[in-house]
Amino acid sequence: MSETSVLRLFPVDDTSTLGAGYNGVISYQGLREMARRGEIVAPVEFEADQIQPASIDLRLGRKAWRVRASFLPGENTVLQRVQQLRGTEIDLTNETVLESGVVYVVELMESVKLLNGLWGVANPKSSTGRLDVLVRLITNEATQFDFVRRRYEGPLYLEVAPQTFSIVVRQGVRLNQLRFLRGTSPGLPVGTVGGLAELYRTGQLVKPDGALLPLRGQHVPVSIDLRGAGPGASSVTRQRRRPTRSMLRLSTITTRASFGRKFKMSTGAFPLIRGISTFSQHEKK
Repeated sequence: MSETSVLRLFPVDDTSTLGAGYNGVISYQGLREMARRGEIVAPVEFEADQIQPASIDLRLGRKAWRVRASFLPGENTVLQRVQQLRGTEIDLTNETVLESGVVYVVELMESVKLLNGLWGVANPKSSTGRLDVLVRLITNEATQFDFVRRRYEGPLYLEVAPQTFSIVVRQGVRLNQLRFLRGTSPGLPVGTVGGLAELYRTGQLVKPDGALLPLRGQHVPVSIDLRGAGPGASSVTRQRRRPTRSMLRLSTITTRASFGRKFKMSTGAFPLIRGISTFSQHEKK
């Protein structure tokens, strides 16, 4: 997608959405402005379709590390924790296999310098989830995944843990995306008439079998019945994962293919067929 086609798709005036009076998710125009101001930077130019209507795709960088376990750095930087875990460095300038059942930490090309009260929230791209690859954003001194705190300045990293398939990746592959926001939602008032506490107490939000758990601020607690004591209960089982030697090359993943055999209509379009994933590996020619 060219820069021209992007501008046609979003023909909104390219004025600032980063001023002090703007709250909410930063839009395409605001993300472009952040890139111009150096608040989002990368060692290479941004790709034409990398900035989405309300998010930016993040690209894998040159280095990755195989680590023994998932972690949050806490008071440390990510690289300090990788060294403490004796991570094995991997070069992603060439295609590299990331094995299923193993945790990797990958540096991302993009880094940020958040100003004006901005903060960030990351999530996997939909294709990443469909391929059963766990990815979570990590920042230096982070205490939670997929979150970039206000006034953060520094590099971004991605935890990558293939669950079912081993995958082939290289520098530049996009597995997750990042949104920037300002302000917080006021939420539902807790103590007022018709507020959160009353809705919770009267069973309009959740209906547990036993006593209600206490509210935690504006958060409603829920629990999982692992014993199967309720009506219509069934036993809880753990599915055993079947080992597979399949390997997916993520640089060739496309939304125009489906697992297994491809089906085309006479118009050249791919139909949506129930039970068939819409993401797959390109067939070799």
